[in-house]
Amino acid sequence: CGLLAGPWDKARELADEYTEYLASHRPTRRSLRKDMRIPLQRFRRALMTEEISKLYGVSLEDFAAQGGRIPRSAQMFKIDAEMILCGFLADGSPALVRVDSEGVRVEDNFAAIGSGGAIAMVMLDLRDFGATCELAKALYYVYEAKRCSERAEAVNNVTIMAVQYPDTESFRLSMVNPHGLEE
Repeated sequence: CGLLAGPWDKARELADEYTEYLASHRPTRRSLRKDMRIPLQRFRRALMTEEISKLYGVSLEDFAAQGGRIPRSAQMFKIDAEMILCGFLADGSPALVRVDSEGVRVEDNFAAIGSGGAIAMVMLDLRDFGATCELAKALYYVYEAKRCSERAEAVNNVTIMAVQYPDTESFRLSMVNPHGLEE
């Protein structure tokens, strides 16, 4: 399950990189951080390749073969997209990962992204939101944080919420609507 923020084309490309990688890899708690860096590195490399091609008119491989030095700015290329990935590891334990220009972070309790992310994070922190929060309160707190984040530029008022459950073979999502939880 994922949540994207940023320009749609870049966010979608980032999500596609993770989708492709996770189709053939099942991270463990121990390998999670390392495994989640691989798609980000691939995505950054594609962006660098594109940038080198625009700047110098050659492929990244040709540029390097000709002794070209990749500018430091290109090595830390801002990806202009953010993503939250959530799911369950091979052992059934939950995982929450945030991906952005700064890298990959495994989060403990919650994450928020986009222009309203900081507002949502403050709201969840003020509510002492965490893993032990009961479902009804968790849904309310997340909805409240999302609504407050709408004060930020570019956050729209459409809210779709889902509850993700571990399953032995697949994920089961329950959609949340104004009338309650749909099973």
